[in-house]
Amino acid sequence: MLGHNVYKGEQKIFSGIGGSVLAYLHKTHIALNGIEFAPDVYYSHEWDDMPFGLLGQAGFFSHFGINFNYREKEILLEYPDLNILLKMFWNC
Repeated sequence: MLGHNVYKGEQKIFSGIGGSVLAYLHKTHIALNGIEFAPDVYYSHEWDDMPFGLLGQAGFFSHFGINFNYREKEILLEYPDLNILLKMFWNC
């Protein structure tokens, strides 16, 4: 996943309503429309057959003002330091 040997990362178990998954921690460089940062990201192959997989949010969403619009299947990310508003859509 993104060049990481997933199983070499620090292990952590995430639990929720749907059960538990084992994930592995890696520092991951992200560049998005001129915004660059390197959050800690947890990866897991236990969700490979799922249409989505979001483990944790602080490393990514903490950089933005965010609005989820479920009706329109849209995510708005606002990055005020650069006066950027990104609009993304999901399909699942």
